[in-house]
Amino acid sequence: MIETMTGAGTVPDEKEGLRQSLSCDDINVRIYAVKELEGLGDRQSVGLLVDALRDEHYDVRETAYQALRRLGHKAVPGLAIALRDENFYVRMYAALAITDEIIGNPGRKYDDSVVDALTHALLDKSIYVRRSAYDALKVLEYNKILRSLLGSLKDSDPAIRLEAVIALGKIGDKRAVKALIRMLSEPDVNVRKKAVAALGRMRDKKATGPLLDLLYDLDGSVRKEAVRALGAIKDEKAVPGLLYAIGDKEPSVREAALEALESYRSFKYATPFTRALGEGVEVRKAAARALGKVRGSKAIEPLIGMLEDGDPEVRNAACMALASFGKKAIKPLQSALNDDNAWIRSGAAQAIGMICKARARKRMARAHKSMSAELWTEIESVISAYSKEKQASLSSFDI
Repeated sequence: MIETMTGAGTVPDEKEGLRQSLSCDDINVRIYAVKELEGLGDRQSVGLLVDALRDEHYDVRETAYQALRRLGHKAVPGLAIALRDENFYVRMYAALAITDEIIGNPGRKYDDSVVDALTHALLDKSIYVRRSAYDALKVLEYNKILRSLLGSLKDSDPAIRLEAVIALGKIGDKRAVKALIRMLSEPDVNVRKKAVAALGRMRDKKATGPLLDLLYDLDGSVRKEAVRALGAIKDEKAVPGLLYAIGDKEPSVREAALEALESYRSFKYATPFTRALGEGVEVRKAAARALGKVRGSKAIEPLIGMLEDGDPEVRNAACMALASFGKKAIKPLQSALNDDNAWIRSGAAQAIGMICKARARKRMARAHKSMSAELWTEIESVISAYSKEKQASLSSFDI
């Protein structure tokens, strides 16, 4: 601690001591001073940190740069002034630090003096300064446009609100999600529909609940867009709603609901689909296909139960779904072969056959890799001489 003499006696003047330490021959002292100035973080300390960017030693400059970065918004005014400094290092580090701050906090507003300094930096002789300034200005301009579009959502003209919603959907910035959710209650159908489509593109699960409410919208085109958006978001909370939408009075909505459920790669829970087994044929078929995507083996028993469904298409869908479980489904399917219901026995046998054929194809493919082309051709010619029934039996040898 350096002390200065005053009329009142000896008092510590830490900041003056740190300023003097920045000129010390010992590099470790200069680095220590930089770290201490970061801790103070006031306007004068920022100015001293900017001065440290002139240091002849890289480690001091880098420490000062990182300190300014961490100070963030507090350092921006001082960094903006530093963009006009004659020293290259000062301008370069200032440009990097101010750009990091703007990109890291895209929603924050900045004074016109900051924008002016960055605009001036576009003419800097250093490409590093010019690039950083361009990146920062690009974010600032984008934010200006985004704020303008969000403001336009409140315009009294529905045409302007519509264009703003469409533009926000194309941009896809998730900062607009809350505003777009509010637009779902818009009285204008076109605005409402485009807001739904925009939320679908953003795929934010915060929109799931509000979109589910729109499955009861009076307009069929809005319900269809809501179903599509829910399919794109892929939130399992939407599954019961999508199953409900399969029974919609509009064919296009029903078709979109089926496509939405098909778009899921897998499901965690079987319950929503087992609850749908008492619904219409299309719903039961979709439930069967979805049960085939449920992780684990908890969907196997419900699917075996579906083999006795009165509709052949539902039974076929259940059979295909059971086959997708592979080896895990073999034992319960073998038990189903003894069921009193002929349809269950038939479906179980068909599913076992499909599983075995799939496994046989995999084995043959692996064998194909290790065989010579001549031997494989000979095997294929022998098999092709058999009847179709005999060929089928060759691929069901391993249960």
